[in-house]
Amino acid sequence: MKKPSAVDHVVDAIIDEIISGKIKPGERLSTEPELSKKYGVGRNSVREAIKQLQAFGILYIKRADGTFVSDTYNDRMLDPLLYNLIFSSNNWKDFVQLRYVIDVGTLHLAMQNPESVRVIPKLTAIVDNMDAEMKTKNPDADRILELDLSFHTTILSIIHNPLVDCVTGYITRLTVPSRKRAVTEWINSGRKSEFCSLHRKLTDLIRDGKTENIDEVVKEHYKLWK
Repeated sequence: MKKPSAVDHVVDAIIDEIISGKIKPGERLSTEPELSKKYGVGRNSVREAIKQLQAFGILYIKRADGTFVSDTYNDRMLDPLLYNLIFSSNNWKDFVQLRYVIDVGTLHLAMQNPESVRVIPKLTAIVDNMDAEMKTKNPDADRILELDLSFHTTILSIIHNPLVDCVTGYITRLTVPSRKRAVTEWINSGRKSEFCSLHRKLTDLIRDGKTENIDEVVKEHYKLWK
């Protein structure tokens, strides 16, 4: 395995100390010379590590006061995850499994929330619009995809979890091109009504609260997504 650089060593060490509670949110870091001595690396490596953590929103700098650990959540904190997903997306099987885990987990959480019944009319309306578009002479794949994304975003809204929102948002960004191709395939294969039917199954699943059927329905939803 490739040996971590001095910069990576400092980045990992600071993150580990934040996770373990040795460095608290809002707390000021030690000075560059102190960190250099503590981690056994040069000051340039410490400076570069701080720049990286600052770019990801984990640290921030107050002029004349020093470097501090962020005490609020920032979307940038998950940017490294996006980069990792981008460079891993060529392994399609792993990527499908990742989306599957997210979708199944989201449905379980959504169906545990009593508020889930409130979105049924909205989900039904989205699928009705999807069905109407599919029945036109030349269905618009972009419009269908827009409705599909709205459908899944509505389910996601039930659980009120900003971290899940953020991770799912990254996965969605990466899957949009392939999902558009899948929608086009549904249209061209003459299976337009089946596409809408799968979304109705998801709606019925949430309405009925049958969590034991989540696995089957989600896998079926991926039929032409490849």
